[in-house]
Amino acid sequence: MVTISKATVADNIFETFYDLISDNVTDPNPPEDGSSRKWIFSSYPDVPIKGSADEVSKVKDIYYPVITVESPDIEWEVLSIGRNWVNARLLVTVYSTNKSQTVQLMDSVVEAIETRRRTDLLPIKLVKLNLTAQSSDVLFRDEMKVHSRDSELTVSFSYKRTL
Repeated sequence: MVTISKATVADNIFETFYDLISDNVTDPNPPEDGSSRKWIFSSYPDVPIKGSADEVSKVKDIYYPVITVESPDIEWEVLSIGRNWVNARLLVTVYSTNKSQTVQLMDSVVEAIETRRRTDLLPIKLVKLNLTAQSSDVLFRDEMKVHSRDSELTVSFSYKRTL
């Protein structure tokens, strides 16, 4: 479990949510050889992504579905005379060539975060967790129709002011 500090709050919040999703959302298309694959990223991969595990060569290609967890946008706010809030807004996106898989995976992401609110987030003082928006889109990547589903999450962290 990550300890949140005001000096590295954006990185700490990103790492917390990235780890929470990585540890609790199951890859629906694991490699046939039983190994694991990288399918959760901090941004959309810069390399072409294959449509499915069937199209993957012997090399460790990336294939759909993939999830991105972006580094949070941070806003600072005065809470009281001696405390401040850090309000973070994160974007999590699921990409898949199958629309229903996109929805199911996003539901799994939200479920993983919601069910670990008390065990993983509250102990490190991440509070006011809120799913503020969800949206879907269809796009074309590498001549392939790809469905995406975004979820915007907000969370806050309170710390003692030093000034």
